[in-house]
Amino acid sequence: MQGLLLERTQTLIKQDKQKGFEPYYRQKIEELEVKIIEKRNNLRRLEAQRNDMNKMVKDLKGELVELYKPPSDIGEVSKMMGKSKCLVKVGGDGK
Repeated sequence: MQGLLLERTQTLIKQDKQKGFEPYYRQKIEELEVKIIEKRNNLRRLEAQRNDMNKMVKDLKGELVELYKPPSDIGEVSKMMGKSKCLVKVGGDGK
C-alpha cells in the first residue's frame, strides 16, 4: 500500500499536461487512498484498545468471582488435646 502511495505522490510531482477529467479523478483517487490508510491505522489502534479493554474486563470478572467466594475462617488454637488433636476457637465463641 505504501508503494502505491509513493507512486501516486510521484505522479503529482511530474505535473504532466493532462486534459479532461483525468487529473481531477487522479487527485480524488489519491485523496481517498490516503483516507483509506488513515482509516486502517485508526482501525488497528481501536482494535488494540478494544483488546486492552477486553483484558481488563476479564481480569475484573475474575476478581469479582474471587470476592464472591466465602471468606476463610481464622481460628485460634485454644488447647492441645494430645499429639494429633487440638481445640480450635473459631470466630467469637465457636469451638
